[in-house]
Amino acid sequence: MKRAPGGLRSARCRRSRLSLAYIAFCAPLKYELGGRYGCPVCMDMIVILQPAEPDDVAFAYEVTEAAMRVYVEQTWGAWDVALQLVNNAKSFDPSTHHLVLVDGKRAGIVATVCAESCVQLEKLYLLPAFQNLGVGSQVLLKLFQSSTFDGKAVRLRVLKVNEAAQRFYRRFGFVVTSTTPQRVFMEASPAQRHV
Repeated sequence: MKRAPGGLRSARCRRSRLSLAYIAFCAPLKYELGGRYGCPVCMDMIVILQPAEPDDVAFAYEVTEAAMRVYVEQTWGAWDVALQLVNNAKSFDPSTHHLVLVDGKRAGIVATVCAESCVQLEKLYLLPAFQNLGVGSQVLLKLFQSSTFDGKAVRLRVLKVNEAAQRFYRRFGFVVTSTTPQRVFMEASPAQRHV
């Protein structure tokens, strides 16, 4: 890929097809999110968190496979469909899950579990067509601004091989609290969170 002035690649936004070099250097308004320039078309996306229904379990599996299969295979060597279907059915609770809707289209799933002193972010998975567009950032910001998160630390875990997820969460103030051979555990206190 060619580099534009200032070192930005001459790539195009996957959604709007606008040149990122145009967005960063020529557009009269610059849109910035998490220290990165974003496409003005994508920043205008309407992202809504809709409470899940019991029949959304199949969509939850679809999103989980699309977002996590490559990392599961890198970590454990195989994606066992039967095991993953069972795990998805066991972990899917409509009271803790929300669908991520982007301009009215189902784009992903997010799950949180509230405890007295913290909120556990169990899942934030997006379909590939909605990744790297700022949707995950908007979801995380919506969660941070929710009254459920007031005054509470947010904890999560990611697979160690998923370095992109670790970078994403670090941008929002998460720090590593512990690791295992397969996982990285992260936390953001209210003071650490970047909203």
